[in-house]
Amino acid sequence: MLRCRRSFALLATAVVHIHGDKERPAPFIIGKIALDDGPVVRTLVTDSPSDISPGQQMVTVMVPVGTTEGGQQLVDLRFTLTATPKG
Repeated sequence: MLRCRRSFALLATAVVHIHGDKERPAPFIIGKIALDDGPVVRTLVTDSPSDISPGQQMVTVMVPVGTTEGGQQLVDLRFTLTATPKG
């Protein structure tokens, strides 16, 4: 898993318990993340719901999600808690 050094603020989360796409098994967490430059994104969060709360700092991670027919690794951009406080 590759991490980005920049951190972003977690605004809110929602746990998805039922999802129509069989390729994305539930449960999983969707996070609302405020980027430093102003935009807000909704994306997958890798942490457990009990570990995260609004206001915490998040970083981006590249998570392996499969491989192509040619054997090339596929990754998905997600967010996780920072290991150290922002500052």
